[in-house]
Amino acid sequence: MAGLKQQNKPHKPGRRAGARARQSHKVAKEARKSAAGPAHKGAAGRQQRHNTAKQIRDAKRAELLAHHRSQTAPAVVAILPLSQDVDSGMLWNALLSASMPNNNATLAEASGEAEMKDALGASVHPWAPTEVVVQGPPKQRLTLLPPLIGNVDAMSIVDIGRAADVIILAMPCHDTDAATKHIDPTGLASMAVLRSLGLPTLVAVATVGPSASLKDRAQAKKTVAAALDVEVPGDHKGARISDESSADESSRTCCLHLRGYIRGTALSANQLIHVPTAGDYQISHISSANPPAAHNSDRHTQTHKRKRAADGADEASREGLEREHQGDNLAGEQTWPTQEELAEAATSQADSSHRRRLPKGTSEYQAAWILDDGGDDEEEYEEVDDQPDSTHPSKAASHAFSEMGDGDAEMGDDEDGDEGSEVDVGSSDVGMNAQEAKRRWGAQQEDAHFPDEVDTPTDMPARQRFAKYRGLKSWRTSPWDPMESLPRHYSRVFALQYPKRAHARANALQAEAAHNASGVPSGVYVEVCIVNVPCTAAVRVLARTEAFLKGTAAPLVARGLLQHEAKLSVLNFSLRKASTYQAPVANKAQLVLCTGLRTWEGKGVLSSDEPGSDKHKMERYLHPGRQCMLSIIAPISYGPLPLLVFLRDEAGNLQLAASGSLRSCNPNRPVLKKIVLSGYPVRVHKVKGVVRWMFHTAEDVRWFRPLGLWTKRGRHGHIREPVGTHGAMKCIFDAPLSQQDVVCASLYKRVFPQWPQELLDKEAWL
Repeated sequence: MAGLKQQNKPHKPGRRAGARARQSHKVAKEARKSAAGPAHKGAAGRQQRHNTAKQIRDAKRAELLAHHRSQTAPAVVAILPLSQDVDSGMLWNALLSASMPNNNATLAEASGEAEMKDALGASVHPWAPTEVVVQGPPKQRLTLLPPLIGNVDAMSIVDIGRAADVIILAMPCHDTDAATKHIDPTGLASMAVLRSLGLPTLVAVATVGPSASLKDRAQAKKTVAAALDVEVPGDHKGARISDESSADESSRTCCLHLRGYIRGTALSANQLIHVPTAGDYQISHISSANPPAAHNSDRHTQTHKRKRAADGADEASREGLEREHQGDNLAGEQTWPTQEELAEAATSQADSSHRRRLPKGTSEYQAAWILDDGGDDEEEYEEVDDQPDSTHPSKAASHAFSEMGDGDAEMGDDEDGDEGSEVDVGSSDVGMNAQEAKRRWGAQQEDAHFPDEVDTPTDMPARQRFAKYRGLKSWRTSPWDPMESLPRHYSRVFALQYPKRAHARANALQAEAAHNASGVPSGVYVEVCIVNVPCTAAVRVLARTEAFLKGTAAPLVARGLLQHEAKLSVLNFSLRKASTYQAPVANKAQLVLCTGLRTWEGKGVLSSDEPGSDKHKMERYLHPGRQCMLSIIAPISYGPLPLLVFLRDEAGNLQLAASGSLRSCNPNRPVLKKIVLSGYPVRVHKVKGVVRWMFHTAEDVRWFRPLGLWTKRGRHGHIREPVGTHGAMKCIFDAPLSQQDVVCASLYKRVFPQWPQELLDKEAWL
């Protein structure tokens, strides 16, 4: 009967339990929790798991960054004083002392004549570029560029902006005056160049005396920050470089060896390379080299792992160095027609019986733009068959990029003397006197108030002077064939059918360079062998590198080119005049053009910026506050790409005249020069009137009779007939004409940028 015995539950004292019972219960509960394992539920468990996962991620990220920093090239840090009052020697010595605390010698004075010994016992020029290692965390390698000795020109600032990853802006701060007193005009010009080119990371530094108190140092920091905010608003923190070069001479050309770090993307031996002051060349091979030793690290850390050398260039996939398009000289010749073509021509000739009445002497080219409105003077007109002439020069050259020529006869539209005055205005000769400057300034103001107006010559007939011009019924709707009557040198430029697609393909080929046998990844110290370099260009490169190693010149940055970037085409840049430049910038002036890739001299054509239009009017000057387009024949480039335009002053120094960016690479962008002939009504009767001083002979009036007229008060009309023999003419308008109105007629012709012969000679690269 034991199983039927009553068993009551044990008594639970609860809160009335003693200390011993509570302790026993606590021990038993913890034992059960330990046996069950860690908790997987609850807020405490989730927080613990999140913290553990975050610690693992941070550790992996730190390890990846440390590995990346050890494999990449050292960051380039440049020093740029913004005032002549900055003690560059003291700043450079202080920076070296902070980065090399273990040196066993005293740094030289600011004169830079003596030398010092680093921890390895190597001789170091006090003003030479120095590679140091910043002992972390994190551990980083830096290449320090000293301040340039002597006067710093605009091109040196451009080279520093291209090469440096960090720029230290040094400003004096001897007192707490206004912030504008800490940057002189030279510093302001340097900041303008850097802003237009693209700013790297900036660090502002205030130079104060060693005896300055903490309060003075804090005040100096605030003053310098305020001065920098005026030039570069925002929050600021307080390329491949050639270190060495050599040449192996062989007859007139030589093999140029450049040694330095590969930065950015990978470099392939199949690419072309652009060397400043020399031009574009092919690469023979790329080999690994020992990098320069950092001056504040021991010998064991200087033994870098030498990566594999790239193979030689693959001839099958090597980028060619052809600059210009080799067209067919016989592309415009007429071939023997087929039977079908002869039958079609006979049918069209039989069906076409329309004959047009045109002024005597009218060519087929001009007849295509004259309306068939007849005339009153039967003896001054002749009947012309309305049939195209396949042997006309304008028809034979209508296909773009099909003719070959030497480019010496037709460099633009100046061969007939039509642009003589503009070329004179646009020239920028050094040593221009005050009278010439005043004349150019007056010409710019006249163009701003009376745009495109010209005087009809009195010493020659207007039909000869303006023989290459034509009229347009409407600027917006009248067509203009971009392939019509192209000059010979336009057959030598390349045209990209799909620029965006070509850019994407070039980037894809560049990304594959690191994995090819001929490519070397970024961050490796290599020696690049460049072939077929003229000896004169190699001498310039060696002199530039030697000056850089002495600290008297900016670093030399050689850049690998993408596919097609060595071929000539027509580049269109959007441009705006710099607010600090007051002198006139004329059309077809000799400019110094600087992009993020190249620097060269050339002449371009200014035109209006009209998005969506198929025609663009040529501008004679770059007026302040007005957006313009600059069309110039230059090597193909891919955007986004900045542009800096410099002009030389009377002393020959470069001044920033304009800045902009690359808009397109398109040779088929028509730029039309517009001229306006003006006359004045002498007799008016309602909508009719007699106009004088637009032409000077009756023959010119008859020649330009199909041309439409317009007035400055919005009237439109046309010429009816000449009056007398001195150029007066009867005109009729669509509304009553005022005696005080001005009668105008517009003529147009297409202009082209000149052929850059100097770029082929590799003497215009800066």
